[in-house]
Order: sequence, then structure tokens, then C-alpha cells
Amino acid sequence: MVEADYLWHKKPMFNSRSMIFSRTTNKQRDIDVTALEGKNVIVTHNYEYGDAFDSNQKVIRQVAPDDYSGFRMLLAGRGDYVLAYEKVAEVLIKEHSAEFAGKIVPVGVIEELRLYTVFSKTFPDSARYKTLFEQGFEKISKDGKFKEIENRWK
Repeated sequence: MVEADYLWHKKPMFNSRSMIFSRTTNKQRDIDVTALEGKNVIVTHNYEYGDAFDSNQKVIRQVAPDDYSGFRMLLAGRGDYVLAYEKVAEVLIKEHSAEFAGKIVPVGVIEELRLYTVFSKTFPDSARYKTLFEQGFEKISKDGKFKEIENRWK
């Protein structure tokens, strides 16, 4: 785990669900990590999806360079499922609707995660930048700017 290598701000920026997606031809719904055991699951290079998935060695992982490629691999039949964060998947499906809309559906949730901006402990000014970030994040949270930014994703 990388938690000990970084400085973390107090309040998470977002909560996001790590989701399981499949082709619409797959009629399974409300599945969890155990349903992925023995299946080919497409994951994005260097992403973490939560302990339940990341520690499960029974899942066969196919690595994609990015989320877009992962969805394309799924449609090409190179995996049974693809994992993606809910908001990222929604944006990709919307932006590439001709390619993905009506062909990919969420079929389960792996975990709800709190997302942070992290600061390296090895960078000399990290503690100062973390403090500045926290001050700025608190300000935009209070004055409504952060909500405006969040609403652009909907």
C-alpha cells in the first residue's frame, strides 16, 4: 500500500464508486468481487480499486493503458468485465457514445472510495503545499465553487 508514502489532506475531495462494467449481452447484475474470480477482468495500469479487489488473487487481470482502452478491449472481447470509476465511465460513455452507448452497462460495485490529492513525503515543500491545498479546498467548498465544478461532471 502507498498510504504511508504520502501526505493526505483531511477531507476527501470526492467519494467515488469503483464499478464493474460488462457488455449489455451479459445479463448478470449486482455482482461483487467474488463473481470476478476466474474471469478475465480489464483494469487500468497502476490504478487501485480497493482492498477487496486488489488483494484477490483469483481474478485474472488484463491490463489496459487507460480507461478508454479498457472499454474498447471489453467490446473487442478481450475481457469479461472492465473496472472503472463511476464518474470516469459516465464521461467516457457520453463522450464516445457512438462507440460505447448501449453496449456497456454497470453490473456491480466493488467499493466506495474516498479520493484525495496526495503529496509526496520526499518533496521538500510537500507539507506547505498540502496546507495551501487544504486552505484552498476549504475556501471553494464553502463559497460554492467546488459544487459548481462537481456539477460539470453530471
